[in-house]
Amino acid sequence: MLMIFLLYISGSYRTTPTAALQTITGIMPLHLKAQQEAIFINVTCLRKEIEFEGLFYQPSDYEEKNQEPNHPSIHHYLISSIKFQQQSPTKRTTASCSLQMVPEQKWEQRALIAHSKTAAVLEWKEILETFHTVFQAELMGLKEAIIRSSQRNETTKIWTDSLSSVMAVLDPHTPHQLVRDIQSLLTQNQNILVRWIKAHAGYRGNEEADTLAKKAITEGVAMKVLNPRCELKQHLQELFLKKWQNLWDNGKTGRSVHKVLKTVNLKPVFWTREEILFVTGHPHSLHFLTFSIYRIVALVPAEKSVIPSIMRHHAH
Repeated sequence: MLMIFLLYISGSYRTTPTAALQTITGIMPLHLKAQQEAIFINVTCLRKEIEFEGLFYQPSDYEEKNQEPNHPSIHHYLISSIKFQQQSPTKRTTASCSLQMVPEQKWEQRALIAHSKTAAVLEWKEILETFHTVFQAELMGLKEAIIRSSQRNETTKIWTDSLSSVMAVLDPHTPHQLVRDIQSLLTQNQNILVRWIKAHAGYRGNEEADTLAKKAITEGVAMKVLNPRCELKQHLQELFLKKWQNLWDNGKTGRSVHKVLKTVNLKPVFWTREEILFVTGHPHSLHFLTFSIYRIVALVPAEKSVIPSIMRHHAH
């Protein structure tokens, strides 16, 4: 069945090796893709421990989607406690969150700084490994700010420049457990308000949190957070790409294509149909080639002297 789709996509002939067409179109062999998806679904959805070629995948290491609906009253309260305001933080008790990404480092940094009037009363830094997402780091910073603020009995405004985090918290149907934890904390602590501000706009608390986040590279505490589901998906994709590459290198068919395309990829090769037929060993007939030569020469009169030599070559 897969062969039919490969033929339609490539425009090649039925005698073309399947392995060659899969490499040209960027479609992984069906049995490898099925294994990859089976492992991912078993671990993330069915929450089963899987062993594959000596590697163990524990469902407890990865985030779990929560599909249970929230109570409608939570959404109404969140709307009133979260605002999008382009105003400067006041001198009341505030907490600013910031995230810094350093590509050369192994970690993602997250920082929190709290002010009471004009003095800083709390500083907190954390680092996460690079396979954690930026979204996770932003939510962890916001959650920690709410937890620290809940220990005080006064009204606290949390200023964050993470628009994606704020929008996620406002979603009553979110499946992310970390977001639901934040929603629950805000509902239980109605003296805590969340405000969004524009990043790098000169706000004192936000700029200080940026500076603190940079210090987290050497001074931050490593936090244990569940791995995102996308980390498992990326790992499995890399694993099965290597298996596909091994099949392609050691296969017995499609060797003419292997000379041109030595590396498999999930992106298709944008060749014309004529180029695909040529590389797969199905060139056009001599009649069509001769017609093409006459057509090209007719467009370029100065090259008419080339025709006899070309035709003698094809006659032999």
